[in-house]
Amino acid sequence: MFSYFAKILKSSEYQSVLKVYFMTKKQAKMSKISKYKKIVN
Repeated sequence: MFSYFAKILKSSEYQSVLKVYFMTKKQAKMSKISKYKKIVN
């Protein structure tokens, strides 16, 4: 069971999905901050 998960974790497909996920999270954070700055200004 564990080796199966290890294979998934190592797969480049999974890593690219993870990258996209983190990028979208980052962008959401950035847009929240910029919206807040606009309100403050």
